[in-house]
Amino acid sequence: MVMTTNTTFDFGSSLKPLFCLEMANNHSGSTEHGIRIVEAAAAIANRTNARVWLKLQFRELSTFLHPADRGQDLSDPVTKQAIRFRETELHNSDFDVLIKSARDAGIGIYSTPFDEPSVDRCVAAGFEAIKIGSPSAYDWPLLRKIAKTGLPVIASVGGLSINEIDDVVDLFRNSGNPLALMHCVSVYPTSTEDLQIDVVRQYTERYPDITIGYSGHEDPQRPEFGGLALAKGAVLFERHFGVPSDSVKLNAYSLSPEQAEEWIATTVRAGAACGGVGNERRAVEGEFDALQSLRRGIYAKHSIPAGKTVTADDIFLSAPCFEGQFHAGKYYEIVDTFTPMADIHPNLPIGLDVTKKLPKSLIISSIIARVEEALRSAQITVESETELEISHQYGIEHFYEQGAVIVNIINRDYAKKILIQFPGQNHPGHHHIQKEETFQVLHGAVDLVVDGQNNHLGPGQTKLIEPGHIHSFSSQTGVIIEEVSTTHVPGDSVYVDSSIPSDPTTRKTVLLTS
Repeated sequence: MVMTTNTTFDFGSSLKPLFCLEMANNHSGSTEHGIRIVEAAAAIANRTNARVWLKLQFRELSTFLHPADRGQDLSDPVTKQAIRFRETELHNSDFDVLIKSARDAGIGIYSTPFDEPSVDRCVAAGFEAIKIGSPSAYDWPLLRKIAKTGLPVIASVGGLSINEIDDVVDLFRNSGNPLALMHCVSVYPTSTEDLQIDVVRQYTERYPDITIGYSGHEDPQRPEFGGLALAKGAVLFERHFGVPSDSVKLNAYSLSPEQAEEWIATTVRAGAACGGVGNERRAVEGEFDALQSLRRGIYAKHSIPAGKTVTADDIFLSAPCFEGQFHAGKYYEIVDTFTPMADIHPNLPIGLDVTKKLPKSLIISSIIARVEEALRSAQITVESETELEISHQYGIEHFYEQGAVIVNIINRDYAKKILIQFPGQNHPGHHHIQKEETFQVLHGAVDLVVDGQNNHLGPGQTKLIEPGHIHSFSSQTGVIIEEVSTTHVPGDSVYVDSSIPSDPTTRKTVLLTS
């Protein structure tokens, strides 16, 4: 019998593996259904005489999700899992019921915390061990928090390079936490050719003092891969697990009770050959995106001007992490050292080369935060539930170059608006068919070009613009303008650039202030 325990904690052995059944969100937000899953896991443990634990997932959604995903509108979520997370959210009292149910049934229970408050929740629950999911496996603020608990740690390391895994192992060796590593491919589900089960052997050779396990996301109809991993040296195993019902359908990588029992029995019998002998772990197509959607990235808490060294007070961590963005693993490398070459707007990702098109909801959350900063700086108060238009003639992604924000205050026989432009923005040339308007600068300065004539206006200065006169405006410093006019009529603006849509609903996003 080969016992691969690290220090005094028994993570399993080749003759008595530890099987971890991952409930995740398969409770579907129902405590009652969660209890059914607990009962099914306990029944499997009794029938197979196997060592079975049940695993939960803890997230503090009020901070884990990006602010754009915390509102009521999730039609275009920043994190694709945001809707699922919020629809299936359980409260601490609900989890307490599930934890008690598992303990009463005689099976072990523990959890994956995805943020620091959830680590405290694990400690308070009195779990025997704590799990680190692949999206968090190089999240250093979270890893250090977990290390301080002193609890045994089971860490899935999907997507990490071998050097990054070395860093994680060194952390927990130094902190003294008993540690187990789980080979994992974070693609859901994982194809047979991408399982790379021989990596289990490679880990056992590289980390002879560390317990090695296997966390699989393969087809539930293929139970034999647990046995292959066992043959390569794995002694603890994890699979997603649920109980289907008329209202609950399992995803493509979760085991039903019947499939879980077969998987455990097959793994205990352990046999057959493994593929990919000698190959180092390779990246799998789609894995990066899958991890980035759950990995925490570094975002600007407020506007950060070019040339200012970033401090801890300037940033926050939230999922997702975009390509080119600094992830949480870079936190201690950039704080008090990274100096951006260009301005960074609030709520936007911080990185060296964030090239991927950002979701509209993320940009809108940034614009709203920037508007709040501008109004606060100018000591201007706007009533809640006031209509706010984000004007983006060339697309929301180019708003900070071309556009403006319009706050609609009054629209009767007369109309009043507040126009807000940020440094470097331009509002393209156009004229009005009916509307006559007067601009007065309240804060900052603007270059208002009317019929080719530039008018540089500072605080208190005004300019009349009559119907039919082509005008554009821009600001190098940022500006807040009060516009008083005749009645605003939708579709009254005609742009010089014919490529700008005439339909205002396609070049404007309308919101209500909070």
